Amino acid sequence: MQQLGLSFRRAFDRSWPRGEAGTVLFSGGLDSSLLAHLALGAGRENTLFTIGLPGSKDFYAAANSAILLGTRFVPRAATRAELGASVQYLRKNHPELRGNDLSVQVGMDLALARAPGKLIVCGQGADELFVGYQHTFDLSGAQLAERGERDLRKLQETDWPISLELAVRHGKLLVAPFLDGDFIARVSRIPWEVRKGPERKSLLRLVARSLKLPEEIARLPKRAFQYGTGIHKAVQSLRAD
Repeated sequence: MQQLGLSFRRAFDRSWPRGEAGTVLFSGGLDSSLLAHLALGAGRENTLFTIGLPGSKDFYAAANSAILLGTRFVPRAATRAELGASVQYLRKNHPELRGNDLSVQVGMDLALARAPGKLIVCGQGADELFVGYQHTFDLSGAQLAERGERDLRKLQETDWPISLELAVRHGKLLVAPFLDGDFIARVSRIPWEVRKGPERKSLLRLVARSLKLPEEIARLPKRAFQYGTGIHKAVQSLRAD
């Protein structure tokens, strides 16, 4: 775990140059808390920014994790009008987006529009590399490997380019340490069954512990971004209007 942790720390350093202030898209979960923890430990000038609908679970999770990390976070509640404008933009420019894919990009669009600063750091790629999705975790053997590789390709070739496009739209530079090429190559040498372990993101939890992330955060259950923010439910309700 120490070597994999060191590899991720290097990926983090490559993604977030020293001397540059950055904003972490912070849900209070494992992935974003690990990014925040590394930023704090390295003395990076940082802001932890949380987007969501009023009363969303991510605001409470972010508050608790920020306390454990010994820092503060900046919450921003999106309005229904802002949500509707984002949905309208994405449906016009990316009509292929449906369901969860649409909700995730709406959340990313809302976050990028309101996050302070130029450099925005996110946890994209952690679920794909470390078996974070239930539909992948339920598989084993060749099926696990095939679905895991498919999810990663979809992120790299389809979903991530749309997020980068949204970043340009809002004048931001969006980076994802988990998608660092060298880090992906390092993780790809680890069998999928080892990455899977007894619970979702088992291997990443071990890496986080090796990097001294507080145990209370390292063991947090997986919570999908689109659900924790309340955005998926709101997007679905717009369709029903």
